Amino acid sequence: DDGNADVFPGAIETCNEVDDDCDGQVDNNALDASTWYRDEDGDTFGNEEVTAIACDQPEGYVADAGDCADLDAGVNPDALEECDGLEDENCNGEVDEDSAFDVATWYADTDNDGHGDASQTDLDCDQPEGYVSEGDDCDDGNVDSYPGNAEHCDDVDNDCNGLVDDGTGDADGDGYEAEDCGGDDCDDNVATINPGVTDVCGNGIDDDCDGDIDEDLNTYYYDEDGDGCGNWAISTEDCAAPASYVANDSDCNDHNSDLCEIC
Repeated sequence: DDGNADVFPGAIETCNEVDDDCDGQVDNNALDASTWYRDEDGDTFGNEEVTAIACDQPEGYVADAGDCADLDAGVNPDALEECDGLEDENCNGEVDEDSAFDVATWYADTDNDGHGDASQTDLDCDQPEGYVSEGDDCDDGNVDSYPGNAEHCDDVDNDCNGLVDDGTGDADGDGYEAEDCGGDDCDDNVATINPGVTDVCGNGIDDDCDGDIDEDLNTYYYDEDGDGCGNWAISTEDCAAPASYVANDSDCNDHNSDLCEIC
């Protein structure tokens, strides 16, 4: 092209749609050509290891080389990191980092009551040691203070409702006030335990709050000969008569079923 002083053999080829160096090719090996990266999965991010040098974008190539998995369209720098423990979705070199879209907020549970301190948090896909999912503890230094706990007469907001010792006295509604509130109910969380009930024999509980457990045990006597009368010298205490035991001790000869009389 003798009409263009910039076109001659040996000239530097540039991206101008002109055969600057007169080699018969336009814009080949142009000095200002761009590097393009193969985008196999079509997510607009390419593989930095598969490149093309060209003035114009070749088909199947993109300008961004940030794809760390070019066969998976769901993995690229614009993807959301997910708490799956499997893949680095956003190609930042970390798996399940704190930026995951479904990362959870955990709360420090210093007193181990299952409720955490809302002011001490940690973002993590997995539950850190010493942290819980609920940040509703009003006093994380007191194991007896958390939402849902029964209120007691102890000058503490046990149930975290903002009130101290509210509604205390008869928490189980059995008509007897709790011992820590000056009453005589030895278990104010169970309505069937109070001074007004009859002690249930054999359950291992002080049902009537008198300090004794199973005080209503009966005495039964061994009846060897099966005549319905027991041997006063061999007895046991139980709620009901064990096998071969009877309630009376009137047998004067427990080896003879024909004799059942007061000895």
